[in-house]
Amino acid sequence: MKELGAILLEARTERGLSLEELSERTKIRVDYLQAVEQGKPEVIPGEVYYRAFVRSYAREVGLNADELLAQYEMRRMPLETAEERASLRQRRAAARRRRRLRIISFAAAAILLAGLAYWLWANGYIGNS
Repeated sequence: MKELGAILLEARTERGLSLEELSERTKIRVDYLQAVEQGKPEVIPGEVYYRAFVRSYAREVGLNADELLAQYEMRRMPLETAEERASLRQRRAAARRRRRLRIISFAAAAILLAGLAYWLWANGYIGNS
């Protein structure tokens, strides 16, 4: 399977477009178009811009932008293994347990403080002048 940049470069050369012509049509700087062709998304300021540039580039050279971006995603995102999924489930369960423990601890502390305040009031330490 070809890299995204190579596919775009090949389509551009088949259409006989130079980078400057493509830049004029898409309103994307030449250095950013080169970064897309070379597969260097880190050169472009932000993932959103990279995707938009790929989409514009692909449309201009007659390619399906959605398919290209899907290929990019498949290569960019490593496949999650079953162990990683289980690990994620375990981390989420542990986080839920910690949250419940915090809530129970807070409720117990509030009940103890309310009981202490009642005892102090009932024995005349507070509130009775």
